[in-house]
Amino acid sequence: NTTSVLAPNLANYVDGSVNTNALYSYQVGAVYGATNGAVSQVYALSATAPTSPSALSVGNATTTSLRLSWPASSSAYVTGYEIQRCRGSATVCAAGSANWQPLTTVNGRMTARYTDTGLTPRTNYRYRIRALVSVLPGVTSVWRTGNSSTR
Repeated sequence: NTTSVLAPNLANYVDGSVNTNALYSYQVGAVYGATNGAVSQVYALSATAPTSPSALSVGNATTTSLRLSWPASSSAYVTGYEIQRCRGSATVCAAGSANWQPLTTVNGRMTARYTDTGLTPRTNYRYRIRALVSVLPGVTSVWRTGNSSTR
């Protein structure tokens, strides 16, 4: 437990004492002279964001399925992966496009594959995956993409 008193009207604080892959909790409270204000909720933060899978491979194509695989995470904070799919060209499936649809959430950091079934033959599909962290709800890694086509 460490308490820091910051300069008035300071909007940012950098904790330079954190260790990599450690989890920290913070609370913020206002002080006016000798009067302490209300204290915020507890915020849990990691010293590093979860890492994306280093690669996403899409292969083993059949006429109606594609197999996705990626290196499993070694981070204890990764609890699973979110996978999205987009049907079409790179232009249709641009990073900020609304054409990306949630496909599934795969539980477990050691999970390293998923088979997408029920696809249309001879169609281009693009996939993206990101790591999820349960101790930090809403915190995810960046997206990693992969592309393929059914036969």
